[in-house]
Amino acid sequence: MVDVKQYFLDRPGPIIWKSALILMIFTISGLLIAQFMPQSLPGALAVFASPIQASCYQPLPDRCRIHVEPYTINIASGSKLVQFQLVATRIGAGTNTIIYDFRPDQSNPIPYSGTTYTPSQVAKDFAAACGQTYTVSLQGRDTSDSSLYNLGTTGQFSCPVAVDTTYPTVIGITRLDVNPNSAVTVRFKVTFSESVIGVDISDYNLTVSGVSGATVSGVSGTGSVYTVTVNTGSGNGTLRLNVADDNSILDGATNSLGGVNAGDGNFITGEVYKIIKTPTFADVPLSYWSWSFIERLYAAGITSGCTVSPLNYCPNNTVTRAEMAIFLLRGIHGPSYSPPVVGGTTNFADVPVDYWAARWIKQLAVEGITGGCGAGIYCPDSAVTRAEMAVFLLKSKHGAAFVPPAATGLFTDVPVGYWARNWIEQLAVEGITGGCGGANYCPDSNVTRAEMAVFLVRTFNLP
Repeated sequence: MVDVKQYFLDRPGPIIWKSALILMIFTISGLLIAQFMPQSLPGALAVFASPIQASCYQPLPDRCRIHVEPYTINIASGSKLVQFQLVATRIGAGTNTIIYDFRPDQSNPIPYSGTTYTPSQVAKDFAAACGQTYTVSLQGRDTSDSSLYNLGTTGQFSCPVAVDTTYPTVIGITRLDVNPNSAVTVRFKVTFSESVIGVDISDYNLTVSGVSGATVSGVSGTGSVYTVTVNTGSGNGTLRLNVADDNSILDGATNSLGGVNAGDGNFITGEVYKIIKTPTFADVPLSYWSWSFIERLYAAGITSGCTVSPLNYCPNNTVTRAEMAIFLLRGIHGPSYSPPVVGGTTNFADVPVDYWAARWIKQLAVEGITGGCGAGIYCPDSAVTRAEMAVFLLKSKHGAAFVPPAATGLFTDVPVGYWARNWIEQLAVEGITGGCGGANYCPDSNVTRAEMAVFLVRTFNLP
């Protein structure tokens, strides 16, 4: 091979001419070498030293994860890595999920210019949806890039189908009919945690007290909700529906109720019906319009009726403001509540300290439920109007500081400017009243004991 430099130095001629010729040759040679050196694409960060590969595995029967194999990045000379991402694309759904996003401090990017970078600190496993197909791509950019570039994408790979190993359970058993109930049959709603099959009468039994002859008479429904009908038998008492697991109730993956063993799915904490075939009060027959509310009020210990022998409730009598004090405080604090002694005064001129309901009236005022009927008096023997009842109930439910929102005009007989308009409408909004009929509320009508039973049961959500 000819040594170009030596060849010209050995030729005769002025040394200055020879030196200039040699310098020109080496300059041209350098340009040729620069021109043919491989160049990175304009704006591109790098190319892979190894292709990206990923797969999906199943660590648990109902869990899947994407595993990305180790990979390296060739960073072009003069570049500095400022960001890269791993992006999983779910095929068919068209959704992209960034499963890893690495962003070092851009004022001090990774100084791997002209080197191979292996992101060893990257977690290689990511959560995925079982039974789905994915690709994973790697994207990156350097200090000169304004956006990410795709540096490589895997082929499609699929995650295994999830295996259902979750046992179905009973979420709850609730009443579907009014309670208390005097009917021949009542219904329960049984809700499971997922769709199940194999549900029939044999899967249920009853816990009863005081009732005889009660039986499970029918089951209907599909999926996760079933209706069970129960014959209530005879006598007064209580009745509860239970699930008796015998491994016949299965989900779609043939997992049995509650677990592998019979009895694992038993459920005995459902709601209870009070069955009444003979009414409690002589003057409130089973057919009376508010019979079930009066029975609930009595069962909750809020009232003991109006006479003892015979035991009557006096449903059509009006409720006095003195009686209302007792009903409200028992609703707030429970049936065993007893207010403090009166002391030297009730703070109301028309309620002497020896008045039969003095303690209750004073305590109602202490709790901010009432301020009396005006001018330092309480009017204990006056009947409670439906307007006054709205204020009493909402303050008892929400507290003395409660202020209802402005009314919008639900009732035609409660005009704008009526003193209790906002209270009355809020009572309806909360489902405590539907009015007295015909889009009216009858605000100045007196409250009967039958109506009061409905008001109190709904306000305090008595069972």
